Amino acid sequence: QVTKSEDSADTDTDTDTEKEGKDKKKSKKRINHQIILIRHGEYESADADHKRVLTARGREQAVCAGKRLQELVDARAIHPIKYVYFSTMARATETHQLIQSQLTNTGTAPHNINPCSMIREGAVCPPSPPHSTWKPSDEDFEKDGKRVEAAFASHISRADPTEEESSYTTVLVCHGNIIRYFVLKALQLPVNAWLRTSVANCSISSLIVHSDGHVSLRGHGDSGHLNAKDITW
Repeated sequence: QVTKSEDSADTDTDTDTEKEGKDKKKSKKRINHQIILIRHGEYESADADHKRVLTARGREQAVCAGKRLQELVDARAIHPIKYVYFSTMARATETHQLIQSQLTNTGTAPHNINPCSMIREGAVCPPSPPHSTWKPSDEDFEKDGKRVEAAFASHISRADPTEEESSYTTVLVCHGNIIRYFVLKALQLPVNAWLRTSVANCSISSLIVHSDGHVSLRGHGDSGHLNAKDITW
């Protein structure tokens, strides 16, 4: 009769290290990163950024967007908001402030709410077909394009590697060109088609970057929280 020696018997069982690795693999959660993109409200036409403040309707749009965001949080229709970034252009900063005034129960830490100059409006890339009147220079496209690419890499990504507890949301309050470009790039669609889509003032778009890197679009340019008479482009 053949019997196993103590040494050979050991090879039939997992070592403590192997067991620990398997347990970690089984318990590892799938952490998703949701990105909510909100365009600024309607603003005054002016020759300088600091004068391009929100109109009365634009302020109401921003308040409505803030209320809608809180409703989505309360209903758990979006993941908890962990980060908020807003463009440093006047109209987006003011929109953010009004949205933030309506967020009473998100749990977002104050130090995670920050301005971001990378998501200022700009000439993201030459559109196809080209616009009949809007014609930035090649230098503008190159300069703004590099900035927007850096912004995309910074904000549209998988969840923080250090996040081990739960999925979360990042809110970006920014601009129409930025939002349209980000959505197409995230979906790996031709980015030069960005001008063929539209997002209304204070509309809400939603991307989810799953733990495996897959990206899904949950909504684009949703303006259902606004009164019909207050929808502007």
